[in-house]
Amino acid sequence: MRIIIGIIAIVVAIALFFLFINRDILPFGNQGQVPLQIDLQTIKPTTWKPFYDEGLKNVDIDGDDVAEWLFIYYNQGDTGHIGGVIYDAQNRPQVDNSVAIPQQTSAYLIPYPLMPDYSPGKNQGYLGDDDIQIQGVYTDPARKPEGDSGAIKGDRLQFRGIHRGKTSYFSTFWWIDQQSGYGGALAYTPGWFSTSRDDPNWPNWDSNSEPTYVTTLWAWEPQMDRSNTCRRVQWQLEGVRFVADYANSDLMFCSGFTDPNNGLLLTDPAFPEAQVLAYLIDGNTNRWKAPDAAFQVSAPATVLRISEPEITDQPADQPVSTVDVDFIMDNVERHMVWTVAMQSPTSINDTVHWRITGARDR
Repeated sequence: MRIIIGIIAIVVAIALFFLFINRDILPFGNQGQVPLQIDLQTIKPTTWKPFYDEGLKNVDIDGDDVAEWLFIYYNQGDTGHIGGVIYDAQNRPQVDNSVAIPQQTSAYLIPYPLMPDYSPGKNQGYLGDDDIQIQGVYTDPARKPEGDSGAIKGDRLQFRGIHRGKTSYFSTFWWIDQQSGYGGALAYTPGWFSTSRDDPNWPNWDSNSEPTYVTTLWAWEPQMDRSNTCRRVQWQLEGVRFVADYANSDLMFCSGFTDPNNGLLLTDPAFPEAQVLAYLIDGNTNRWKAPDAAFQVSAPATVLRISEPEITDQPADQPVSTVDVDFIMDNVERHMVWTVAMQSPTSINDTVHWRITGARDR
C-alpha cells in the first residue's frame, strides 16, 4: 500500500510540476473552454518573440462564437517586422479525414497565418514595424451581438501598423473556411495613412466608440522636405485587395492646409514653390506682389507636379525663381511657369517674403 501511495504522490508531483512551468503558456481555458494541454513554446518557431507580455489574445471573427487565439510576434530570424497567426482549436488534424470527430473538446491547435503569408492578398508584407493596433469590426453593425465576451469580435479583423508614430501599414482579415483559413488585404505606404483626404492625422481608435469598417485610405507620401509637401494617394479596398490610385493623386502640404483651431496655415511660406502651391489651393491674392487679373484661382486646383527650383541670385538684391507646375482647375489641365521674387525684410522684426510676380503657360 505504501508503494502505491508513493507512486501516486510522485505522479501528482510530476503533473503539478508541468502545470506550474506551463502556467503562463496555457491560456486556453478562457471563455468556458476546457484547457488544452499544449505548450506554446513547442508549436511556434523559435525565432518568434511574443509581442504581448500575455502571449495570446482572444479573437472571434470566424462566426462560430468560440474564441480563437491570436499570437502577435517579432520575427527575430527575419527583418524584425511584426507578424501574426491565429491558432484555432479543432477536433481533428487539418486535411486528415481519417480521424473521426469525437464528441469531446477540441484536441488539435491549427495555426492560420495572417501576415507574413504566401497566399494571394497576404504575400505583400507584414502587420507593422514598431507597433500595431487591433480592432474587430462588423461590416454590418446590426450584426454585432449584445454583451461583451472579452474577445476581439467581428467579421473583420483590422490592424494599424505603426512606423515612427505614423500608420504606415493597414491590413484587414476575414474568415474563409477551415481549409483556406483567413483571407487578407494589405495597404503599405512609405509615408503614412489617414482616413481623410484633407486631414493627414489618423483619428484615435477609441475603445468607447463603435469601430468603423475601413475600406478607403489616403496615403500621405513626403516629396519635398523644404516645403513639406506630400503626394496624396487614395487606396480603396476592391474585393480582396487594396488598390492605390496613383493616376489621380495630387500634391498637398504634409501637415494639411488648415488647422481647425488656428485657421489658415502657411500664411507666408519660406520657399517659392510652397507659395505657388498655397495660392493654387486658396487663391489668396496677398501671395502676389501685385495681383494679376489675367490669372485667378476660381476653385482649389488639383496640383499634379511642382518643381523645386534653385534659389538664384539674379538680380542680387532680389533673387527670382521660376516654378513649373502641372495642375487641373475647372476640369482643365494646365502646364505653367510661375515667377516668384524674394522680398527683403523691411525691419529688424521682419523676415524674407516670397511673392508671385507672374504666371504664363509653358
